[in-house]
Amino acid sequence: MSTRVQSIMTRDLVVATENESVATAISRLSDRDVGALLLLCGGRVCGILSERDVLRRVLARGRDPHATRVGEVATVDPITVGEGDSIRKCSELIRSHRFRHLPVIDSDRRPVGIISARDLLQFVVEGRERTLDRQPAAAARSDQSIDAYEAPDSAVGPSAVLPGTQPR
Repeated sequence: MSTRVQSIMTRDLVVATENESVATAISRLSDRDVGALLLLCGGRVCGILSERDVLRRVLARGRDPHATRVGEVATVDPITVGEGDSIRKCSELIRSHRFRHLPVIDSDRRPVGIISARDLLQFVVEGRERTLDRQPAAAARSDQSIDAYEAPDSAVGPSAVLPGTQPR
């Protein structure tokens, strides 16, 4: 059984409204040391604003972050996942759409978390480290492909082939 989103998502969300200035949003991102915030409309996810959005849609175009509103430059109607979706699905979405953050919503589109590419990387790396710590000799000899999106306690050794990569 594959691991579910709720096991690795961040629940401490950073949010904004459409009418907030980008400068205020950037300050909040910096204070919380995160790369994206969710745009809420009536308590539901209606957009996402990332550092990349600010660079490309505000600064690179010479717009004033104090005068520009989050709703003007956020990515609207972002792709989302639910808490019960698999980590594999998140990874495939992030990789295929080339974004770094994925909002997690409930059935009413209310935010419950966010998954970042960093969260996914940490999940895979920690699983490999635990396996190596438990079975260093066996893991070193392993030449089988392992599903890196299974729970971290599964056998993920140094020879694991991650989806989208080629074996060594």
